Amino acid sequence: MSTRFRKHWFLNLLGMTLVLCFLALSHWQYQRAQEKEQLLNHFQARKLAKPLTNQELRQTKDERFYRASLQGTFDHAHTILLDNRTYQGKIGYEVYTPFHIKNSNAVILVDRGFVPLSGRNRNSKPALNFPHKTMITGLLNLPPRYYAKGQMINDAALHPLIRVEFIDLGALSKLLHHPLMPYILQLSESDDAAYAITWQSSIMPKEKHLAYALQWFALSVTLLVLLVALNMRKKR
Repeated sequence: MSTRFRKHWFLNLLGMTLVLCFLALSHWQYQRAQEKEQLLNHFQARKLAKPLTNQELRQTKDERFYRASLQGTFDHAHTILLDNRTYQGKIGYEVYTPFHIKNSNAVILVDRGFVPLSGRNRNSKPALNFPHKTMITGLLNLPPRYYAKGQMINDAALHPLIRVEFIDLGALSKLLHHPLMPYILQLSESDDAAYAITWQSSIMPKEKHLAYALQWFALSVTLLVLLVALNMRKKR
């Protein structure tokens, strides 16, 4: 067997392995798109369901995407500002406030929406309102995804407000000395305790998965064509 043939055989094997890998990735992304479509349909159905109450909130296992109308009190002494957020081209914070649910030991973190920075000084406190509400309405969801590159809290310049780099419910539970529910409540836009806020599903849309599936499939076809062309040239 010549050296040239051995190299040819190795390239073919490597190329076909990559083609199969790309096809597998394309199929996986397509499956993910189908799963996301079902999940988004589930999300829409739950949004249309009757809002959960205090009692139902404790009894439901999977609470994500349900609306809820809860009675209780805000813990304004521990207001949390999620840093580096943007809304309509402005930079600022997402405001989170713990909410103690009435007749329960449960505490849920409430996303009240976006507030812009106060001028250019990041250490100045934003002008917040502290409503004494006993009833709030909103959407149950997971906190925004984060990629931790450091500590959750890196300064205390805004004390007593807490500025954080990301939302970690476990770490915040320790900081606040009481457990938080595994979901957050995104306030309804019509709630007078809410700032600018948009309900989001926090799910990658199926269109992105389909685009990735198409990209992997196109790569597999391109590589296969190159392999065929290479082998035809070798034979000539």
